[in-house]
Amino acid sequence: MNSVRGRPLVEIETWIFDLDNTLYPSSCRLFDQIHARMTGFIADRLGVSPEAALTDTEALLQELSSRKLIVPAETQADGSAH
Repeated sequence: MNSVRGRPLVEIETWIFDLDNTLYPSSCRLFDQIHARMTGFIADRLGVSPEAALTDTEALLQELSSRKLIVPAETQADGSAH
């Protein structure tokens, strides 16, 4: 996978995610930018409009959130068993 600009993504060793707006001020609207780019990516991949991609994504998230996920206690975070 290549980056749009800068280094190829495979060369990046560390990713930092600002999940609670502690690294960037909320005024920069970082999550809005992420949301727009993710929606655009999904729309491109599915070959649909951004509106349809958003509708599909919201429906999938609703379906997934209604399911109970049962993970055996002996399963490690990486998916391997002890």
